[in-house]
Amino acid sequence: MGIFRISEAIVLEANNLNGTIPSSIFNISLRVLALDTNSLSGTLPSTFSLQLPNLWKLYLSVNQLSGSIPSYLSNCSQLTLLELSYNQFTGLIPAGLGHLENLLELYLNVNRLESLDLGFLTDLPRCRSLKRLDIGENPFSSHLPDSFGNLSSSLQEIFAKSCNIKGPIPKGIGALRNFNMLTLSNNNLSGTIPSTIKGMKSLQRLYVGGNQLEQSIPTEICLLANLGEIALYKNNLSGQIPSCIGNLFNLQIMFMSSNQLSSSIPSSLWSLENLLFLNLSSNSLEGNLHANMRALKMLQSIDLSGNRISGKIPTILGDFQSLSVLNLSKNSFSEVIPEQLGYLITLDYLDLSHNNLSGEIPKSLVALSHLHYLNLSCNKLSGEIPGRGPFANFTAASFVDNGALCKQPIWEVPECC
Repeated sequence: MGIFRISEAIVLEANNLNGTIPSSIFNISLRVLALDTNSLSGTLPSTFSLQLPNLWKLYLSVNQLSGSIPSYLSNCSQLTLLELSYNQFTGLIPAGLGHLENLLELYLNVNRLESLDLGFLTDLPRCRSLKRLDIGENPFSSHLPDSFGNLSSSLQEIFAKSCNIKGPIPKGIGALRNFNMLTLSNNNLSGTIPSTIKGMKSLQRLYVGGNQLEQSIPTEICLLANLGEIALYKNNLSGQIPSCIGNLFNLQIMFMSSNQLSSSIPSSLWSLENLLFLNLSSNSLEGNLHANMRALKMLQSIDLSGNRISGKIPTILGDFQSLSVLNLSKNSFSEVIPEQLGYLITLDYLDLSHNNLSGEIPKSLVALSHLHYLNLSCNKLSGEIPGRGPFANFTAASFVDNGALCKQPIWEVPECC
């Protein structure tokens, strides 16, 4: 941005600055100090004669700063934003940060910070104004404290991904009624998703993928009427997808891949008219796709690959007008590929490989001008491979291991008689 300086602010972000931060800069009575997105290194001054009573915002992110976070920062009583992310800070998070009653946003993510049982969270309820907390990508290797549910009632978003957090999700989580985002993905959380989650009435985004959570998805999740995004991928969840999932009418993103979910996909799922992305791949889902499916005209991506779904591919999929990705591979779909898939004019990716599909490749697929990836391999398809439209760009890999396909030698199939 360049240099911007008035009596109460020094703004020097993104200026390719290097070296250490001079301690004299802290002797200026400032409200805003922005030195982020540079190459500053070294430690912050270890001793400090002033308490920076007027400082509102401190931006030091995206540098190469190291050492511990100085405890004197907790004396900055007017601080509303503290941004120390993307550095190399080490040691414990000062408990005194919990005394900053005016703090709105705290960013400590992507450092090398430690915390004994995440004890600093116990002090955060005193931050009565805190709305956003990001502590992600630090090597904490701790449990969430039982006091997790006692966080400030003002807190709306917490990001704690990739911190090696272990143990169960505390049952007190239901007390966080004003949370709209909870990110605990890619940790080592175990146990179940507590039924008390129903108390998080304001929750809009729930990310707990990449953990070791087990047993069933609690039906209480269906009581989170504001939920727009749910990511439960790469856990050990089992049992059915709750049939009440259709109650989440605001849901736009649903990622539940790489679990042990079983039974059939509930028909209520196909009533989620706002759904944009659906990924249920790599589970043990079975049965047919429901005969009473409704066309979800906003849905952009469906991935049901790596399950045990059987029966026909429903013709109504041709009415999913916004679909760009359709992956039904590695299932047990049978009979013919529906002509109606040729109506999906926005389709970019189509994978129907490793099924039991038979009959000819529909000529209607020639109209899919945006199709860049096609895999029909490992089926029982027969007849002539279309040669026009996007098919002119596909290779033999799209068609291998089918019974009786024919066309030109470049596709490693016999010529048609």
